Amino acid sequence: MAFRMHYASYGLIGYTMKIIRGAVRIARCHAREQITMRTLSQSFAEHVWSERLKDPNPFLENFDPAKARPPVLPPAATSTSSGPIRHRGTRFELHA
Repeated sequence: MAFRMHYASYGLIGYTMKIIRGAVRIARCHAREQITMRTLSQSFAEHVWSERLKDPNPFLENFDPAKARPPVLPPAATSTSSGPIRHRGTRFELHA
């Protein structure tokens, strides 16, 4: 899981937070109490993949780290926060 997140985010906290915050929003919208690989895959596709269409989605089951080419950081890699996550008494757990 750590390699997949590192691959997806270039190791940058901004991209990591985009993926995690997006996964929390997706889980809430679908009344899920867990963030699964499927949720992370969807979040990556919606929030990061549009900027990296040549790279595979590392949260898909068929992702093979041995065959994945090293991600190349774009020259102007910037990340913007999409705002704070408001908790409404729901507890989320991350499961791989």
